[in-house]
Amino acid sequence: MDALWRLVDKSLEIQKLMNESNLMLSEVSNKTKVNLNFYEIVEIFEAAILESVFGLPVPTWMPPLYSEWEELFLEYTSALWGFMPFENSSLPFNLQHELSIFSSGALISEIVDRLVFKIKCQKTSTKECETIKAQKFYGYSTHDMTELSLFLGLGFETFIFDKRLMPSVGSSIVLELWESEDSNNVSVIQVDDDSNCYVKIYYFENYSIEKPKYIGDLIPECQKQKGCPLSYLIKRAELLRPKPDLNILCQKPLISENFEVKYYIYLE
Repeated sequence: MDALWRLVDKSLEIQKLMNESNLMLSEVSNKTKVNLNFYEIVEIFEAAILESVFGLPVPTWMPPLYSEWEELFLEYTSALWGFMPFENSSLPFNLQHELSIFSSGALISEIVDRLVFKIKCQKTSTKECETIKAQKFYGYSTHDMTELSLFLGLGFETFIFDKRLMPSVGSSIVLELWESEDSNNVSVIQVDDDSNCYVKIYYFENYSIEKPKYIGDLIPECQKQKGCPLSYLIKRAELLRPKPDLNILCQKPLISENFEVKYYIYLE
């Protein structure tokens, strides 16, 4: 993942973002004596913003920079996680797609595999199905960045909805597996038939929300339907699934050592 992120840092899109925010970043670097480096400055702002939330004192020059910083952080994070397309044609692979595989492939494929297995086990009685057959809920305790991974894996074009903010503390994504009523009228159902199943996607924007927002219709393939067809999610999982697995894929070089990445610095 680090190798991919270094390529992101060298992209036209990120160079443009950094140039647009150079004055702000330089001010933080000069006043805090940290390097003029996005990843080091992240730590400065994370500490300052958290202290502001808890009413602790922060340097008076920092709060006026929060808005510009948050916008830069949103755009930068979108690029790192695979939400942003890149125009650098000198790479021998699709950078956005590779980022998507590493950031969300393992998660979305694990979730979809579990849904498919749940459907299979509703119609069979085997030892391997004993636990999941009666299971009504399965949860993941995650970080806000993991939510970004799931949004991307599901096919959302962005993780930014009503407000241009990162997922809030206590936010959560809920996937509900449904079976179409039409399937009750089918005389013979195949054991592994998932064509009559769909998934509803809800979003609790923070810990105080009691009624979640339905967001499944923000995915083009899920619009004007009861939910997202499971067949669509299976295709997403296969598109992003790390092959043969994430551990082996992480050890595989994306480009040869002799390949020279060309990039440009955008000045405006």
